[in-house]
Amino acid sequence: MPGPALHHIIAETLRKKILNGQGLGNSADYSDLQNLLSDPKNLPYYFLGCQGPDFLFFNTKDWPVPLVGEGVEIYYKVYDAIEEFKKSLSDLVPQPIHEILDALGALEDQVVQHSSTLTEIEQLFSDMKAVLEGLLANLTEMISNFITKFDLYEQLGHPYRDGETKGEWWWFDALHYRKSGRFLKTLLDEGSNHPQHFLYSLGYLTHFTGDTVGHAYVNINSGGPYRNHSQRHKTCENYQDVFNTHILNNTDWNSSKIHAYYNFNFSGKISPIGANSEIPDPSSKMPDHLAKFIADCINKLYGTGDSDDDEYGKKINPSDVDNAYRIYYKWLKSATDTGTLPAPVPYSLTAELLEVWETAINNLGEIGDFISNAINSAGNFNILGMFLALAAIIIAAVATALALIDAILGALSTLTVAGIRYLASLVYEHLYNAFQNFRLGVSLNGLAFPMMEHLNEPRFQQFKNTAFNDPLGRNASFLKNHFPAKKFKLPTTAFWQEFFHREKHLIYPPKDGELKLTLAGPILNSASDYYNSEALFYVTGDIPLHQKFIDALADLGPGDDDTSFQKIYLELRRTDRKNPPALGNAIDLTLEIFDRWRKQKKFPDFNLDADRGYAYPCWVQMGDPREAPSVLKHNPETQISFIKNL
Repeated sequence: MPGPALHHIIAETLRKKILNGQGLGNSADYSDLQNLLSDPKNLPYYFLGCQGPDFLFFNTKDWPVPLVGEGVEIYYKVYDAIEEFKKSLSDLVPQPIHEILDALGALEDQVVQHSSTLTEIEQLFSDMKAVLEGLLANLTEMISNFITKFDLYEQLGHPYRDGETKGEWWWFDALHYRKSGRFLKTLLDEGSNHPQHFLYSLGYLTHFTGDTVGHAYVNINSGGPYRNHSQRHKTCENYQDVFNTHILNNTDWNSSKIHAYYNFNFSGKISPIGANSEIPDPSSKMPDHLAKFIADCINKLYGTGDSDDDEYGKKINPSDVDNAYRIYYKWLKSATDTGTLPAPVPYSLTAELLEVWETAINNLGEIGDFISNAINSAGNFNILGMFLALAAIIIAAVATALALIDAILGALSTLTVAGIRYLASLVYEHLYNAFQNFRLGVSLNGLAFPMMEHLNEPRFQQFKNTAFNDPLGRNASFLKNHFPAKKFKLPTTAFWQEFFHREKHLIYPPKDGELKLTLAGPILNSASDYYNSEALFYVTGDIPLHQKFIDALADLGPGDDDTSFQKIYLELRRTDRKNPPALGNAIDLTLEIFDRWRKQKKFPDFNLDADRGYAYPCWVQMGDPREAPSVLKHNPETQISFIKNL
């Protein structure tokens, strides 16, 4: 994308500038915009706009029928699984047992002899055991679906990436890869006479600029574009969303409730997580007039009879737009309203606790061997030795907690107050760690945002800053002269190779670039650039904006290709050494594009995935009737041509 959090950060940064009379140049009507953006009821229009066409990923009408359920639903089913896991464990916190012991008033070193108290404690532990047995029955399938055997990114590709026959493109793709600047202009033009439509269009402008400069950064961090490295790309974006929300706002994206700003029932109030009555009302529907505005703008621009208008898929109508928004909102709400579990309660390792622990471990039987064998197998056959080990650790932790409860029940009448208190805490600690590892597994697979507790996980560090190394000791500079790297897959003739393939997205791809290498990011005359920075660098960092570069890119069209782009770049680099050809940061580029729109000055149809390189306008392939980007990997004769511009 970049991810929803980075797009929200860009839009919020611009909103604050507008409220201070800045951010859009001298041609903007700040007074009207300030009034609009000061009304909370208008914010969902603006912030939904900042997510651009991304919510149309959930336009199920575009998806192949067999994959609709498996593909779309998995994005929020994983959060259903997380919530189910978390809800089970929230019933197992040791606090009720601690409260019973506190009410007893006995000394910590006394054995509990009060029969009714023992009965009550026994019932609580028995209830915990029943909950855990139910959880363990479902846990193996959850781990298989979302951690060890997850391969949806391999099964499901976008038609654009996979060379689908013309007429089958998704609108999510079309708005990223075709007529992107013209669509933005259409939104701004058509929305000018309707305040809320204009706010949506202004938000969309920040998406256009954020994608233009931000996707080049994400692609450098991924080793290539989304079409080649989709799972790595998504894992990277998810981490950067949580990390940058934290360092910028000291906020946890997962519990930020940011979804409220995308809810059309929003009036300025947000209820806390877990409140009995949710504010705003979660049953959000896109206003009919906005759904019609979006659908009309799409159909108006992409149905003009241009030579490439036959690429796009089924006609889109207001109902399709609203349905996609509703599914998107459900996903966004589940992702940013998750909360977390209470941290484990500290306990002391006493002699009686050790005795119960030894009994529990003896009762585990083969579980100990299971975890040991899984970790050994992962380490021997797997490039990172991780997903199998995580699965084993999660299951073993829950099984250990069950064995501990059995051991506690068997020794309850001989245990001291402190012993029961500590053992209850020990059971919960195992379950808390199981949940943490489950969340880590789905996050490393790109299926969920990582938790705050995982921000310093070693395998995630490569996504914090492009100068940081992956587990093999490589960083983004490893592919500096080999960009974009091809998609790669290990032959699966041996079972261990499949384990490698499931984890390959957590390392940089090998130095096997596409046949025509391109500029991955801006070459700057400064210490900081896209190869040694955090993601916020492309949002507000010190990056020059070269207006002549943008002018030249806007003039590219049919007959121009990679060579034409390179000539422009090299000529500007030669004639203006102090100001390298670059597009500025997202905020500066937003001002530039807005000013060009107000002055009716041309701006490029940027490819919003930057999937051939930095600053590339939209392009088509020559000599391939499917215009399939995958052919760039194989065909020495493949050439691209830029599409006519505004």
